[in-house]
Amino acid sequence: MTGLGVFRTVAMGIGLQGKMTATTAGETFKQAIAPILAAIGALP
Repeated sequence: MTGLGVFRTVAMGIGLQGKMTATTAGETFKQAIAPILAAIGALP
């Protein structure tokens, strides 16, 4: 598997969506990252 194939596999697996050159967070990713963001609080 090439580097781009690996990236696509990982990106889709963690819930990113769209073209691989401009991925966006899908609902699965947003739900998974929400507790982490809540735990670290606001960024300066």
